Order: sequence, then structure tokens, then C-alpha cells
Amino acid sequence: AASWYMLTMITEVFGVKGDCGDLKIAPALMLEQYNQDGKAVLKMTFAGRNFEIIFYNKEKKEFDQLKIQKAACDGKALEITA
Repeated sequence: AASWYMLTMITEVFGVKGDCGDLKIAPALMLEQYNQDGKAVLKMTFAGRNFEIIFYNKEKKEFDQLKIQKAACDGKALEITA
């Protein structure tokens, strides 16, 4: 049961999923899931690589009002697609 809970949290709440070898991110975090600074962190392994995925919601908006504005990996900007 715990493993299903973790899988659900990662894929449906944090919105992190593998898709044909790509890592896709579409978070659905509720406002209460961010800390007081508007930050939520997920540490995980994908395709043999360790990731620390950090979400910022400093304006304290609900998930349906949020849009990913920028993304980076190892300091390099990533392309954001719909």
C-alpha cells in the first residue's frame, strides 16, 4: 500500500512521469503542500539519474492557477512545452 501511495504522490500530485524516455512534469500540488516559503521538493531517481525537483509557488496560488514559467537542469535552461 505504501508503494502505491508513493507512486500516486510522484505521478499525480508532483506530476512527474516518464514518457518515451523523457521526464514530463505537470504538478497538481495543493497550496497546503508547499512550505511557508512557497516551496515543495521531490527527490527521486529517473533513468538511473538522481533528481531534486523544486517547485516554487511564492504567490501562493492554487494549482489550477499556476503555470510553469521556467525550468533548469544543472544550471541550463530547459524548454517548456504545453
